Amino acid sequence: HDVKPVVADGLTSYAKYSVLLLAPRSEPPPTLFWVGLDANPEPETPNSYQVWVGSDSFGNRAPCSGKAAAEPVQAHYWLQEHGFKNDFYKQLVKGKQLYSSTVPYSASFEVQDLPLGMSAHRVFATAQNPRTRALAHAVVA
Repeated sequence: HDVKPVVADGLTSYAKYSVLLLAPRSEPPPTLFWVGLDANPEPETPNSYQVWVGSDSFGNRAPCSGKAAAEPVQAHYWLQEHGFKNDFYKQLVKGKQLYSSTVPYSASFEVQDLPLGMSAHRVFATAQNPRTRALAHAVVA
């Protein structure tokens, strides 16, 4: 869960995100949950539960939110496609025990039809284990 979302294609009212997720080898693919919040002013980071229910850090409903299924992915390829250096892959292999105890997944989603008054947005994402329903301890922005 340490890799931040990458904007694959961004326009004023549309952006496509792709997130690399790591899950324990013995668990099913995680589900990604996300919220899009107004970035003027810069929002406080919501916690995983708030993202899961689709709210901001104060419990207000987010202007846009959703979830995405994670699919298996080759981590090295995903990182190259999103502009990460080879050193980052090596860090995942060593520090996160990639492929020995964790498996990489990719979840992609689109943010579109933003409210007209929202000139900039910030996306926050978290992951959930579908078997245990446990949420990730940290949210990425």
